[in-house]
Amino acid sequence: MIAFRDSGFLSRNCIGISDLYGFILYTLVIALFLSCQSYLDLC
Repeated sequence: MIAFRDSGFLSRNCIGISDLYGFILYTLVIALFLSCQSYLDLC
């Protein structure tokens, strides 16, 4: 995961599919985490 992140996010001069995939994966994980937090708060 760290190597994928380094190759994707930290190389700003070459933005490609890996960047898009990493960004989507990152936002999905954060959204899932936030929804789980709010769900636990509701219960």
